[in-house]
Amino acid sequence: MSVTNTPWIGGSEERLGSGSLPALQPVFRRNSQTITLEEGIVVVDMSYSPLAMDHGAAAILTDLNRHREEDGAAVIPRDLILALQKRDLRNAGQVRIQVQGQRQQYRCRACFMEPRSRALGGPVLTLHFRRISSAADAIRSFSELYGLTPREEEVLAGISTGLTSKELAERMNISPNTVKTYLNLIMRKLDVTTRAGIVGKLLNSESPFK
Repeated sequence: MSVTNTPWIGGSEERLGSGSLPALQPVFRRNSQTITLEEGIVVVDMSYSPLAMDHGAAAILTDLNRHREEDGAAVIPRDLILALQKRDLRNAGQVRIQVQGQRQQYRCRACFMEPRSRALGGPVLTLHFRRISSAADAIRSFSELYGLTPREEEVLAGISTGLTSKELAERMNISPNTVKTYLNLIMRKLDVTTRAGIVGKLLNSESPFK
């Protein structure tokens, strides 16, 4: 399995098991309800045996191991363990690795933890998994948050990529004046007064545009 490094602020990020897969989200079922999981935390010992995890981590590990056709849902994938073993976790503070699941991609942030109690018996690692959202996911979530209509969302997506009002009008098969109307409606809902204010609000959201 190939491992590549990609730029990361303050360090580098490895990508494990990358491939072209559908952007579906891992889910956890509880009381007949389906819960979409964005992130999860696992605590492991220095042999990478899980000591504790939340529901999000359990679902994400299942997704990761299905992609690798590995047995066991609540185990750390072997390629992730090998990648972490190559890093000086004790002195690095934090290590970030991008890892591919069957349904989605995740960032894993590994932190070395010194014990403060004899009950632990030794150092542990915390592995924080977070689903990587696409730009389309971010636009959709942002639009739902502010109650934008589908056409307003389309305009928002366009200006986020730098399209002018004229270019948006051509793409949406509407007039430039109609684009301006949509922009005014978006500004009103976002409580901003300029096109730059719309983009600024989007950049300040929890999204991949940061």
